[in-house]
Amino acid sequence: MEEHKKLAAKVLAKHILERPTRIDIGEAIRKARLEQELSQAELADILDRRQAYVSDLENGKTEPSATTLIQISVVLEKPIGYFLPGVWNSWTVTRPKPDELTHSEAQLIQKIRQLEGGYKHHLAMRILNVIIDTDLEFEDYINRTEQ
Repeated sequence: MEEHKKLAAKVLAKHILERPTRIDIGEAIRKARLEQELSQAELADILDRRQAYVSDLENGKTEPSATTLIQISVVLEKPIGYFLPGVWNSWTVTRPKPDELTHSEAQLIQKIRQLEGGYKHHLAMRILNVIIDTDLEFEDYINRTEQ
């Protein structure tokens, strides 16, 4: 069982979660903030954070949580994919038909299928839970901001 966990971690780290760099995310946040003519302090106030946190984000010293990225996306009026370079942002830019998969989605499914044993099901469920949690957090955030 330990071997399956190690294999899954390697697959996630190397093939599935090819994360954008903190610097790329930070540059996108800075660009979007400046387009909205907001200072770092103003964005920090809206996000209920310190100005130093926004500075750290923009300079690649830290990265936002999924919830914070959703908040930034809403405040700066950009789709989440705007902040994620490369193949990640193509997920939000190109919308396939409901019965079609994007190239990235097909690659993800292919990598999951390559896993051995029961961990395949466990990994798929974890990915679905992250998607569901993110959707619920976003819906909750929108509901709070509309009140």
